[in-house]
Amino acid sequence: DDVLVQIEACGICGTDLNILAVPPAHKAPPGIVIGHEGVGIVKAIGPAVQSVRPGDRVVIANRLTCGQCDYCRRGLDNQCTNYQTIGTTIDGAFAPTLRAPARALWKIDPSVPRDDAALFEPLSCAVGSVKRAPFQPGDNVAIIGAGPMGLLFALLYRTLGAGKIILLDVAPYRLEFAQEMGMDAALNVTQVDAAAEVKRLTGLGADIVVDAVGNQMSQALQLARRGGQVILFGLRPHDNPPVNQYTITRYDL
Repeated sequence: DDVLVQIEACGICGTDLNILAVPPAHKAPPGIVIGHEGVGIVKAIGPAVQSVRPGDRVVIANRLTCGQCDYCRRGLDNQCTNYQTIGTTIDGAFAPTLRAPARALWKIDPSVPRDDAALFEPLSCAVGSVKRAPFQPGDNVAIIGAGPMGLLFALLYRTLGAGKIILLDVAPYRLEFAQEMGMDAALNVTQVDAAAEVKRLTGLGADIVVDAVGNQMSQALQLARRGGQVILFGLRPHDNPPVNQYTITRYDL
C-alpha cells in the first residue's frame, strides 16, 4: 500500500533542527532522511492503493499509528505506543522522492501554492490544540512565541473572530513580522512588563494564552484572566520550568 511521491517542497521544523543539533536534542536513527512537512505529486502507487492516483497532489500526515494499542482504541491515537514518524523513524521528505504508506497522504487542490501546502502539517497541530480550548468570538488571545507556530495560532484565532491578538517574543524581527501581519500588539518581553501590558490591553487578562515555546508556563499563567485557558503547545523536553500550582487552582485556569 505504499506510494512514491515526487517532493515539491518541505518545511523545516524545530524537530529537524533538534535532530541536527550537537548534541542532538531529539532522537533519530543515524542516516535517517529527515523532513515531515512535505508536499508533492504522486508518481507511482502500489497495487492495493485506492485513495490516490498518479498525478494527485498530496501533503504528508507524518505520524503513523498502529490502531491496535490501548490508546489508539481509546481514540487517543496521538498517544499511540507503537507509532512511526515520517522524517524521524522512517525516511522523510528532504529528498527528491518519498516512499510513504497511502494512509499518510492527503489530496489537496492543485491550485494551492507549494509553500502554503508545506504548512499543512504544522497548521494541523495548531488546529488540534485550538479545538481543545473552548473559544468564543471576541475572546482575547495572548501567544508566547512569535515564530512560525505562534503565527499560525494567531492566524487561526483571527479567522475564528478573536478580539485582540497579542504576540510576545524576545526577537525584534519576529515581532515586526507579527505587526506586519496585522496583529493587535507585539510585545518584547525584555522591554515591558508583559503581564501588566496584556492586562492593560485586554482589561482582565487574556481569555486564552498559548505557550508556543514550551517552557513558558509560568509566564502564561500570569497573562491569563481568572477562569482563562492556557494551551501548552511547545515542546522543550530538557527544560524544567517552575510551576505555581496555587495560581492554577486559585484562579481556575
